[in-house]
Amino acid sequence: LVTHDQEEALTMADRIAVMKDGKIIQYGTPMDLYHRPSDFFVAQFIGTPPMNVFRGKLIGNQLYFLNQSTELDHEQWNTAQGELDVYVGIRPHDVKLGKGGDIRVKGIVQMIEPIGHAQ
Repeated sequence: LVTHDQEEALTMADRIAVMKDGKIIQYGTPMDLYHRPSDFFVAQFIGTPPMNVFRGKLIGNQLYFLNQSTELDHEQWNTAQGELDVYVGIRPHDVKLGKGGDIRVKGIVQMIEPIGHAQ
């Protein structure tokens, strides 16, 4: 099945190939593409609303973005060799308002889309 409707692809397909400029950018299951996009294009293309993507830096096991810092405890993210420019992607449904959480970031809500609640 070939479709330009990403919602249709995510709900019907066992595997999806995301293409850009005639080349396959990422191939995998719908959940692989949704949870682990291979690049900025796939992160912005898969999911509604799209993933919020921020520039950041990884130094050792410290992630710096949005004037914040957090320690990453997973060994694969440790850049002992030096500094690495990275993108940090956050899905809108993963953002929680309140005082607790893993990473706290101050911000302003610019838009609310009243499309119902999905789990």
